[in-house]
Amino acid sequence: MLNLDLSKLTIWLTGASRGIGKAVAERLVSTNANLILSASTKESFQNMVNEFSNFSNVLFFPFEISNYDEIRKIYSRIISLFGKVDILINNAGIGIFKELIEITPEDFDKTMSVNFKGSYFCIQSVLPEMIKNQFGMIINISSIAAISNFPAGTIYGASKAALSSMSNSLREEVRQFGIKVIDILPGATETEIWDKDSLENYSHRMMKPEDIAEVVLSAIYLNLNPRLMTEQIIVKPQLGNI
Repeated sequence: MLNLDLSKLTIWLTGASRGIGKAVAERLVSTNANLILSASTKESFQNMVNEFSNFSNVLFFPFEISNYDEIRKIYSRIISLFGKVDILINNAGIGIFKELIEITPEDFDKTMSVNFKGSYFCIQSVLPEMIKNQFGMIINISSIAAISNFPAGTIYGASKAALSSMSNSLREEVRQFGIKVIDILPGATETEIWDKDSLENYSHRMMKPEDIAEVVLSAIYLNLNPRLMTEQIIVKPQLGNI
């Protein structure tokens, strides 16, 4: 387990109230970074506020990630407090799993807005200061679904593939400014995105959110090295895809 001192850095983590995001937050809190945790509602953070009550370096900024104006408002609050975001971790996401013929316009818009649009405009918000400072990390926690195919995954896979494609282009835009763009593509992980039957039948083959949190911490550590960038990290359960 890595022990990092990131006390001079400001980290913004979306989708922080459960699953992989919560596990990442629990690992980051001990790094002494200025840690901004975001999720869609204040209520979703209720347990975490108590859990992190002894850490003065943690702030909770709930907002609706699919809303561009709310993204800009939250980023303005962060800038007023810390002046910058050094590391953005885009973790917020939803999963709607239906065959294509059953996907509604509402399903389509919600999935693309949360899984792609929100991350896109969070990145757009933080980039100017990162470019100015010649330093920054953008970590997109995507999914193996971006590169693997499975039934009922058309819209989910499309949203994650869009995120990865955007990362590939952005990476080339910002290399010259010392900014790292890192995609983490986890395979099956035991979170709320799975239905009850899947968890009962397959959880023994899944990774845990804490496993992915360790990958995120390792990615941060490696990419503090100015000479390298880990562009894409694929992590699967030992027994492979489910």
